Amino acid sequence: MELKKILFLFILVFPLTACTQTQPQSMKISPEVENQQSEIDRSKAEKAIREFMNVPDLKLEYISTSKNPSNFTVGKTTVIDDGAFKIDTPPEWKRPVYVFQQEEYINDRCEVYEYEVSVDSNQLVEVHIVYPEEIQNQAPTGDGPIKCDDYESLEVPLKSKAEIEASALTYLQRGVTDFDKIKDELIYTPSKKDPVNSPAANEWSWQDDEYAWPEGWSGENPRVRVIMSSGGKLISYYNNLSLFTN
Repeated sequence: MELKKILFLFILVFPLTACTQTQPQSMKISPEVENQQSEIDRSKAEKAIREFMNVPDLKLEYISTSKNPSNFTVGKTTVIDDGAFKIDTPPEWKRPVYVFQQEEYINDRCEVYEYEVSVDSNQLVEVHIVYPEEIQNQAPTGDGPIKCDDYESLEVPLKSKAEIEASALTYLQRGVTDFDKIKDELIYTPSKKDPVNSPAANEWSWQDDEYAWPEGWSGENPRVRVIMSSGGKLISYYNNLSLFTN
């Protein structure tokens, strides 16, 4: 009789333990594999940057992974109490980006381009100019800011508006999917009244003004922008269109 009880308990317990087994160790993703995947993804991001800049051997340094692009954040307003509210970024609108810096200086001010690439879509979201850390940590010389005399200025020699526009449209064509659909709607905005004969910034931009955020939500509309120097060099690039794709 005792033997039958033992057999009965074994039969009852065994299926339960079988159903509650944890995932086999061999099926779990190890930190090493995750790191390898991250390196592969960052390598793809570097390729996207080189293709946009049209410099196959462009040397880049990985800086960090940011939760959102520098100039793109979506907020949802939630009322907490009478007259009090909070604004949070909903999880579905988090758009992490890889941040890279170009290793070589781009001008006589020792600045470099910084790039932000979407982790999810591998699309270049933003390019802007920054001082690299090694320059930020150096004290200015007696004659003023640190200079890199081996590099040219972004502003001179002056280029014609037609030359500057041609360069701007080339960048947009490389970075914007279906660029031809918005090309004729670009708005030109110079930083000076006479940008051709004096150093100035030249901006071409497009925005989807018909896009409407739900009530209680806030964020920038779909937008594309490129800013060029008077010397026809890239100052900044911004394209958030890929961030609106779930």
